[in-house]
Amino acid sequence: MDNSVAVNDRGLIKVLSSRKVAKETGGRITPGRWRSFLQTSTDGVNFSGYWLSPAADEDVWSPKIAFLSPSSDEFVIVWERHAGGAGGEILGRVHYRDGWGAAFAISPAGAISAEPSLSVYKGNVYAGWQELVDGGWKVKVAKIL
Repeated sequence: MDNSVAVNDRGLIKVLSSRKVAKETGGRITPGRWRSFLQTSTDGVNFSGYWLSPAADEDVWSPKIAFLSPSSDEFVIVWERHAGGAGGEILGRVHYRDGWGAAFAISPAGAISAEPSLSVYKGNVYAGWQELVDGGWKVKVAKIL
């Protein structure tokens, strides 16, 4: 399980975590896929939350979250996605006041990428990650918003 926390100036708390979800089939519980769970609180004690639903063949690892600015309720998430046995790719998505924007690719198509991170500086949003290049892991950073 992996967790990421963001707090804005009004004390709104967002926690994004990945959890392995078990499934029941014919009375048997079997390990399921890795999913992300988003929780919100204004007091740090009482949280409400919901599952973010990827495609059935996807696993979601290392989710990160950040508010777009300290005074905003809008936020961005990034995560490492594994689908159909392929290597990881890094994706992002923004939650605006009126709902979720479309998911977008951060790492290059076909690259094997892992371990995303997220930072906001002077209104710009940056993602960092590791990418497998010539048999070794290299750090990559890109301005995503």
